Amino acid sequence: MVAEQANLTTVDSDIAKSTTNNKVSNSIVRDRISIILKRGIDLASGIVGCLLLVPITLFVVISNIVNRDKGSIFFTQERIGKKRKNI
Repeated sequence: MVAEQANLTTVDSDIAKSTTNNKVSNSIVRDRISIILKRGIDLASGIVGCLLLVPITLFVVISNIVNRDKGSIFFTQERIGKKRKNI
């Protein structure tokens, strides 16, 4: 009877070990999948962001070329600081 209990204990511990190993391997697979998915989302959002900024950049460049004789397309101002020094 003691030998049977020892065998059952061994079998139970083997099952527990294999279940733990499966959990570990499943979590490793999930971690790799999440890393790959995150990288894909990062790349896709970067590409979309760059594509959205292209029209704005073209607008600024064209505005600068058209308004070259009128001055800068951005507002600039001379500021007067302490002791009437220009900043």
